[in-house]
Amino acid sequence: MRITSASRPLVALVLLLVASMLAGFAAPGAEPTTSDTDRLNQQELTQVHAVSYPTVTAKSAAVVDTDTGRVLWSLNGSVRRPMASTAKMVNALVALRYADPDEMATVYPRDLVGGSSAHLRAGERLSLEQLLYAALIPSGNDAAYSSC
Repeated sequence: MRITSASRPLVALVLLLVASMLAGFAAPGAEPTTSDTDRLNQQELTQVHAVSYPTVTAKSAAVVDTDTGRVLWSLNGSVRRPMASTAKMVNALVALRYADPDEMATVYPRDLVGGSSAHLRAGERLSLEQLLYAALIPSGNDAAYSSC
């Protein structure tokens, strides 16, 4: 569970992709528009269909070209959804940018908040890197709170 210097770009890329996907959804009351240039052409569509892709179990999802901002694929992309774990994503981005992943943190009873959990225990000492994994992979609210 270590974020090495080689894996940091990958972790940052994953976080940026998720943040880009979240930012791509329309604000409440906004009408999403799709121009012809945002749509896949026939060759791109054929390439997408030729690739096997994992089954998506989420209620909504999107794949976004981060260079252009173009939505390449979406599942229920126009359905408004709650913000979900956006605060955890921002927390992780700030932590990755400004903190040392090896810095140790203590879990306090106040950190053991409700909702989804990484099942931390009061008094436990974890590195920021471990807390980030716990906050992002099982979406642990307790780990996100402890890493602040």
